[in-house]
Amino acid sequence: MKPITRYCISHAEPMLPPYWFDDAIALGEYEEESPLHISRLHNFWHKNRSLSFGAAGSYALPRALEQLPPEYQLVGICSYRKAILRRPLGRPSESYPTMREMERHEAEPLDASEMSPTGEHEFLLAQPRHFPTGLFHQYALVHELVDLLDYTSLAINNGILDKAAAADFVREQVIIPGGCELGIYPRQWLAGTLSALSTLGKTFLETYGSRIRGYNIYQIRAVGFLSERLGSFLLMRELKRRYPQGAPPEVFGHMTCIIEDGRTYAASTTNT
Repeated sequence: MKPITRYCISHAEPMLPPYWFDDAIALGEYEEESPLHISRLHNFWHKNRSLSFGAAGSYALPRALEQLPPEYQLVGICSYRKAILRRPLGRPSESYPTMREMERHEAEPLDASEMSPTGEHEFLLAQPRHFPTGLFHQYALVHELVDLLDYTSLAINNGILDKAAAADFVREQVIIPGGCELGIYPRQWLAGTLSALSTLGKTFLETYGSRIRGYNIYQIRAVGFLSERLGSFLLMRELKRRYPQGAPPEVFGHMTCIIEDGRTYAASTTNT
């Protein structure tokens, strides 16, 4: 396996066991003196964390990768309470399909092999979710559709998607949860993709931030919801390029949320 380094993007002391990651991309008041605090990596996302939450750390990650020795060819990303594991450990989440939940004490005995790609593969990703009616209808059902339309238009203007790819994007029936912000990825591809998403997200907030600020505590995370979906689309496009006959099952692990004292996962109760 190629050398790998792992980052945890977090606003507080992570719930993950500390040996699950090598460095933290720190947000908010967490480790403010760290050289990897978001204020030192990307001031725009530091100032706009109230709109981007944990996604801000993903957008700043390419600048952390610039400081990483070149021998590290794979990059892992986890968050305050989530990671991708090889095996389906713990128990299925009742609130989030394809995700599993595991008590912190159950996670502590696990070693790094549970969070590493299989063999020579360069990816370890969440199990895909399927939406038969497509992304357009799924997004309209749970979020503000105008955001998807505006974001996609900006993606065309920024050269991330052409018109044909944009049409494929909004029709896509498969989403990999976490997109390119949770899992293991090849460094060069990840840096380029997250840089593009960061630039797009910045343009989106500079253009439509006043609208987003009027949303409730859940929908205000729009830029993160959008980049997860576009990141997933770009990720699947890369998988299709690498695996024309279909991605092998070994590249898919299991999104796992660490919990304590039986408290189950609830979206939007933390910053990440």
